[in-house]
Amino acid sequence: MLRTAPDWLRAGLARTLGLLGLGMLIWAGISTALLQGRGDALLSLRPLQYRALGGAAVLIAVVVVHLLLQPAAQRSRWRPRALATLGLALLADLVLLVLLGADHRSPGLVSVFGVIACIAALGSVGLVTLATEVPRSQWLLPAQLALTLLGGAAVFFSLMAWLWPGDMGASGATSSLLLLTGIAAALMWAGWLGEGGVLPPTRHRLRWIALGLLVIAPLLLKAWQLVAPSLPRGIWGLSALAVAAALLLEWRDRRDNDTVA
Repeated sequence: MLRTAPDWLRAGLARTLGLLGLGMLIWAGISTALLQGRGDALLSLRPLQYRALGGAAVLIAVVVVHLLLQPAAQRSRWRPRALATLGLALLADLVLLVLLGADHRSPGLVSVFGVIACIAALGSVGLVTLATEVPRSQWLLPAQLALTLLGGAAVFFSLMAWLWPGDMGASGATSSLLLLTGIAAALMWAGWLGEGGVLPPTRHRLRWIALGLLVIAPLLLKAWQLVAPSLPRGIWGLSALAVAAALLLEWRDRRDNDTVA
């Protein structure tokens, strides 16, 4: 199906899925490293960690394949470094899966690979961005990192809503998403001001749509929580889809502007 899709959509989906996977790996690595030695908490989160790490591996593999199959004319000098850090992130992800499934695992070793996974994923965000586009604003890399953390958290929390036995309303997930959204939106806005601004809205409609998708999801979650403390599980998945769509659209906007320029 992707072969028949437009070039921009194939590239944008691969990039978006890869960033979501890297963001999810960061949060899964953090939770894995921090919860070692806390038996009950770790056991209750084990199904979530398995699926988060497994899902992250699949999503990261998507962007790896995309970079490997890039036409020679589109390859950036950052591509080999991006592939190297993505490979390290993928390897650390798979090692964590093996260690968590082992009968006699070393908590110290799990923590070490959790840290390695986080560092490799953070580096991959910047290198994938540089390998797939030419920055026109100093705010691009910070904004992409913030969007990746937000997207990863949204997917992680949607998995958590289905797999975690605890109460999502008491987990602080909605407040965390609001905080990450505020940071990502501010950095994204700063980048846009250096790339032609946001006015008139008819000219920059993709920017406004992306911003709306980004902001409305956590606001609706918070509003729903104030009215009904128990949040439906499906609404977390919708918030993750909204963030993913925002990631795709803000990249499409930059691509279109680069083409015009």
